[in-house]
Amino acid sequence: MVKIFGLTALCGIMAAGMFGFYMCTVLEKRSGISHRRRMLLWGTTMPVFVGIAFLFMQSYGYSFWKTERYLILLYALPVIACIDHKEKKIPNRLLVVLGSVRCVILAGEILAYTVFWKEFFLHALSGAAGSFLLMMAAYYISRKAVGLGDVKLFTITGLYLGFSLNYLVLFLSLFYAAVYALWNMARKKLTVKDEIAFGPFVSAGLWTLLLLGF
Repeated sequence: MVKIFGLTALCGIMAAGMFGFYMCTVLEKRSGISHRRRMLLWGTTMPVFVGIAFLFMQSYGYSFWKTERYLILLYALPVIACIDHKEKKIPNRLLVVLGSVRCVILAGEILAYTVFWKEFFLHALSGAAGSFLLMMAAYYISRKAVGLGDVKLFTITGLYLGFSLNYLVLFLSLFYAAVYALWNMARKKLTVKDEIAFGPFVSAGLWTLLLLGF
């Protein structure tokens, strides 16, 4: 049993590590970091994700596929946050890649647990659809203060997390963003008219909830 667990964890870490290498490459191209810094970043984050993988599988009892879903998001969101902070936009290409990876993971979940294929499919579909409708409502109510990039990002995270957990990520992200905005307005670093990138707060909200075992 221990041997099987170790091999499963190793496969998950290797797959997530390859995705992490791709994300670091995207960061190098979009943010202008050097090749050396990109390799250093990837090398130093790998032990962190090894620890997170074992936390998910051994302490929280997550399956291989659930662990993989979460590791992919934990790798991707900080990169998206950096790009959003610098460019004030979220690359569509990166979201397409994330969506495609989620479809592969969903296929793996369904093949591994065929009895529950409807539950897995509806969990992903309702998460994406519910998040999209919620964020589109926010987009129009806020008079486009919420960007379409944020709508698309939460649609993709909903595909990974399901609606209920994604809703908590949104709530926590808004809380972090409000604290940041109020603190900087008090310091006169921001005004009410200033725009702030939402991606970093989504990343912070996601990391907080997933590491706490939600």
